[in-house]
Amino acid sequence: MIKSNNKVLMATAAGLVCLLLAGQAGAHGIYAKDRHDEVVIIYGHGPTDEKYEHKDLLELKGYGKDSAALKVDYSSKNGYITLAPLEDLKAVSAVFDNGYWSEQADGKWVKKSKDQVEGAKQGGRYMKYNTTILKPLGGAPKATGALLEIVPMVDPLTLKQGDKLEVQVLSNGEPVPNIELAAEITTNRMNNVVKTDRNGKATITIRNDGLNVLGTETETKLEDTTKADKSVNFATLAFTYPLGADE
Repeated sequence: MIKSNNKVLMATAAGLVCLLLAGQAGAHGIYAKDRHDEVVIIYGHGPTDEKYEHKDLLELKGYGKDSAALKVDYSSKNGYITLAPLEDLKAVSAVFDNGYWSEQADGKWVKKSKDQVEGAKQGGRYMKYNTTILKPLGGAPKATGALLEIVPMVDPLTLKQGDKLEVQVLSNGEPVPNIELAAEITTNRMNNVVKTDRNGKATITIRNDGLNVLGTETETKLEDTTKADKSVNFATLAFTYPLGADE
């Protein structure tokens, strides 16, 4: 597990431009999504997603009305984590360990630490954090206390496409200033980047009439570079506007 040194995280908050163009582990995020009448934890990059191992999901928490804690049961199904049906479930938060990834001499990335890859150019240790709002919460969402998270100042499901949404980026509950935030990472991700202010806050325009996934990341250089050169934390906030009943 990456050490949670908030001062280091804020001091080394990295830009998203290179990350969002990349196709390797740093560019992938996690979020929850309805799929075939089930809530599934998605691991993906842009509009695509990939299968993963059950052990990669380190933590999954559920929230009901007014962000009250709820126990969530889940299981692995066809390479994804699927949540057991729970009518009162309004939101979830998750922590995902994506492990070590290294760039080989030929430029391809593999899920191995640097000391396992001959001639490795670079390597990283990657963690993913997410909050997904599934249904209206009845109030503003609360911070989860994650190592990195994006917290909306109002419930996004009370808004609509084209509305302004203020969010705050936090690390262990503390604001992360001057960090880049992508307003949508699954579509048109390069043209929706803003920066947080000194209080870790930023305002985005809600892009999609459907799934929206915001993203931000921090990068910390490691002193011991035997297995990796850096630790990277990628956080997402997701919410979806449902289709109308007549559709």
